[in-house]
Amino acid sequence: MVSKMEESELAQWKPRTKLGKKVKEGEITSLSQIFESGNRPREVEIIDSLVPELEEEVLNVNLVQRMHRSGRRMSFRVAAAVGNQDGIIGVSHTSSREVAPSIQKAISEAKLRVVEIRRGVEAGSVAVLVHIQFHLRSVAGEEVSELI
Repeated sequence: MVSKMEESELAQWKPRTKLGKKVKEGEITSLSQIFESGNRPREVEIIDSLVPELEEEVLNVNLVQRMHRSGRRMSFRVAAAVGNQDGIIGVSHTSSREVAPSIQKAISEAKLRVVEIRRGVEAGSVAVLVHIQFHLRSVAGEEVSELI
C-alpha cells in the first residue's frame, strides 16, 4: 500500500524526462508499456507511481575496509532487492561511507533496475512455460548471491 507521505511526494513530483511526463499525465499506465517500447525508467518516481505495492528488502550489509596512505577507509556495501511478488523484481548493490544513505541508494538503484519476469504465456488452452533469460550473480567478499 502507498502511504499518505508517498502519495504527497508523488503529487509534488516534477518529472525530468519525457517518459516521466507521460507517466504523470497518464499516457503510460504500466511497466509493460515501457519495456515493450524499449525504454528504461530513469526516475525512481516512475516505478513508485506505476507499481505502488513494491516491497523493499535489504539482503546484505557489509563493512568494507581498504588501506589508504592516511589510514583505513571504511565504507558499507549494501545489497537490496525490490519486488511485488507478481513478476516484477529489481536487484542492486551500492556502497557508501554511512549505512543509511547506502541503504537508500541501493533501494533506489534496485527500483531503476527493475525487470518484468514473464512466468507463463497462454497459448490457446495450453500454458507454455517461458524461461527467465538472465542470470544475476553478486559477489561480496566471501558471500555469493545468485538469482537464477
